[in-house]
Amino acid sequence: MKKRIVCVILAALMLQGCGANKDNEETLVWESIDETAGDELGENASADSENGGTGSKESGNAGAEDSSEAADKEQGEKAGEDLTFEDLANYTYEFCSGAGGWSDEFEIEKDGFFHGYYHDSDMGDTGEGYEDGTMYIAHYSGHLGNLEKVDDLTYTMTILDMKTDEKQAGEYIEDGVRYVIAGPYALSACDSLTIYLPGTKTSKLSEAEMSWIEPVYGSSIIENDAFTGIVLVNNPNQYGIGGFERMPVSKRAKMEYDTYKESYDYYAERLAEAATTADMVQITSKQAEVADELLNELWLMVKYNTPSGQYKPLLEDQRQWLKDRDAHLKDISSQDLGSMGTVDYNDYLATETMNRCEKLLSYLVAN
Repeated sequence: MKKRIVCVILAALMLQGCGANKDNEETLVWESIDETAGDELGENASADSENGGTGSKESGNAGAEDSSEAADKEQGEKAGEDLTFEDLANYTYEFCSGAGGWSDEFEIEKDGFFHGYYHDSDMGDTGEGYEDGTMYIAHYSGHLGNLEKVDDLTYTMTILDMKTDEKQAGEYIEDGVRYVIAGPYALSACDSLTIYLPGTKTSKLSEAEMSWIEPVYGSSIIENDAFTGIVLVNNPNQYGIGGFERMPVSKRAKMEYDTYKESYDYYAERLAEAATTADMVQITSKQAEVADELLNELWLMVKYNTPSGQYKPLLEDQRQWLKDRDAHLKDISSQDLGSMGTVDYNDYLATETMNRCEKLLSYLVAN
């Protein structure tokens, strides 16, 4: 399943080979919306990669992880007696219009943290610079709490907080596509969700709620007028959301890596054909962003799929890697190399981050 795919990856995968005019293009600055993992990933280090790293934030906020663990513990203690957030973490949740249409998918982690990705497209909505259409996207995250039992097959929970990536605001054009930053759909205007476990009779849901489930999923989630899978309902909007077994982490990690690596390699091909230093700055910046997004995706999997006794050494190793990487980046920034210095900075950041992703992937696949 594809989730939280960064915008530059969408452009690369959809429009490989498009010769859009890049002269006036602004580079998208991406910053992680996952504050649960803290700043130890170094996701902010690439924020100024077009300027050779000037003004970038320091990495390794040690206090972020401690405060996160305290919040995780508090939320975990609020979980219901039977169903837990750890149970809910075994599923991927989908709200969509069917094949080829818009889709909103999200996942819940064992502490109630959730993260998702919404996308829609209108290839007929074109204009100057975006002849290939318009896409509406949203990366979002938040925390769930107050998991309470209603009966043996029914629970409720509330959305404690939710936000979209504030660093991606408004709209921008890239590779012939206009990207419009939207908001989440499945959880829009929602403060509470109802959870229906397998075995729940479909008659328990309203006609409006079933209209989102039955036409889209049918027999894949319904049998003999009862749900065979888990179903969530956005109570205020009566949206029915299907839950499906989540992929093993090793497969998820490999799939994420392959997706982002394809985009990374796409920019590598463009870099080999770059005619100007300005083009090289733009392209290496994109590579750094792709690698940085992948790093965050993989680290999220490490955090939530590593036994507590093994996590601390991994975190310390990650922080040391960040220190070493940032020290080298600082050295590059201190040299008066002009525009090519920015290319060197971006190239090192992208290459080193992708190498780190490969190491995290190896850990996730092996464990």
